[in-house]
Amino acid sequence: MGRVVSKKRSTNSQTAEPCFVRGRKPKNDDGYFEGLTHQIFQAGLNYQMVQDKWPAFQKALSRFNVARVANYTPERIDRLLANQAIIRNGRKIEATVYNARAFMAIQREYGSFRKYLRSWDGAKFDALQRDLIKRFKHVGPSAAQWFL
Repeated sequence: MGRVVSKKRSTNSQTAEPCFVRGRKPKNDDGYFEGLTHQIFQAGLNYQMVQDKWPAFQKALSRFNVARVANYTPERIDRLLANQAIIRNGRKIEATVYNARAFMAIQREYGSFRKYLRSWDGAKFDALQRDLIKRFKHVGPSAAQWFL
């Protein structure tokens, strides 16, 4: 039996909204986008290396402004791939742009990413995890679990 999605990762709560992203509760959709992106770049890499480079990621990726990143052109992606201050994994960078567009689709459908998460209140964790994996690139079970 899958566990229930919870705010505090407790099986007693019925809230689908994650409690923290990178140690703090997201204030808006850009914060959730940053948290998801962090999990993607963290996958398979040294934790401290990602942490050390994260300020450069914030600058390079428009402070994780969903609308701005969703509009990145191939030329902008090429500039990111040349940026030595960040982790230059092409698949993860391209997934980040794709995921910003997926965030915008969720915003159109639900009003905000937080409302999307709240729409899963009372649902099984596995169902939300599968939906995240389906909607976003480079998000597998582990990244989805850590994000939530």
